[in-house]
Amino acid sequence: MDTVRRYFRNPMATTGFVLLMAFLAVAILAPVLAPPRWPDQPFRIPRYGFSVEPKPPTAEHPFGLTEGQYDVFYGVIWGTRTAFLVGVGVVGAAVLIGLVVGTLAGYFGGRLDELLMRIADILQSVPYLMVTVIIVAIFGKGLDNVGVTLALLSWMPYARLVRGSVLQTKSMEFVEAARAIGLSPWRIMLRHVLPNSIFPVLVQASLDIGAVVGTVAALSFLGLGAEPGFADWGQLTAFSRNWILGRPGEPFAYWYTIVIPGMAIVLFVLAWNLIGDGLRDVMDPRLRREIR
Repeated sequence: MDTVRRYFRNPMATTGFVLLMAFLAVAILAPVLAPPRWPDQPFRIPRYGFSVEPKPPTAEHPFGLTEGQYDVFYGVIWGTRTAFLVGVGVVGAAVLIGLVVGTLAGYFGGRLDELLMRIADILQSVPYLMVTVIIVAIFGKGLDNVGVTLALLSWMPYARLVRGSVLQTKSMEFVEAARAIGLSPWRIMLRHVLPNSIFPVLVQASLDIGAVVGTVAALSFLGLGAEPGFADWGQLTAFSRNWILGRPGEPFAYWYTIVIPGMAIVLFVLAWNLIGDGLRDVMDPRLRREIR
């Protein structure tokens, strides 16, 4: 409880929490806020014509229609679910791989440690954008392909964090006592070492979720992420690329096509960054500071 109180004494961390709860509420209430036209395809954005020019906000379409007459409001609402699925899914998979690799390397050490860390070094040197382009070229567009690629190329920092924490934790007295009473190495790792080594990973993961969502949005903007018509914030900004400068004499004529989905991306990433900073302050004793 003391940790929770310290967290909420930080006004920026509290702001991040409130923002995230707002996004979570939108994601949960998406079927109510924007009922899907096709119940079996809820992430498919409805379109109301085929005109190239966007249409301004109206009572029927409060956020307007983007290029191709896709409903911006529907895309933003259901794009919130996409953001959670992509961000939490990619980071969750990367953390899981990193926990396994880092724990094995740190606890057993020796040749296994050397082998796993050299594999991490090799993969960390691979430019993930280039690999993503290759994957999309081979298997086609889709957030599934992008998400799997990012997860497979994002676990290395978590493995290094866990390894460092395990190396420190396994020499502590309570771990030595567990060895002395004859507990198996696997039980010691799962019940004693890993629970006391995971906090830095949680902090880093909370910071990385926003970064992953921003990366996927950028890839969708470049045409490498979501398929056209899929409820994704990056896809909505891609529809606006030809209208960012407006029309002659009216530079802000189509502001809604870029500002609304752009603000959703900015606020979502900001929420996770503020939460990550707050968690770092209360969990890391080297960075902890009293919030007055």
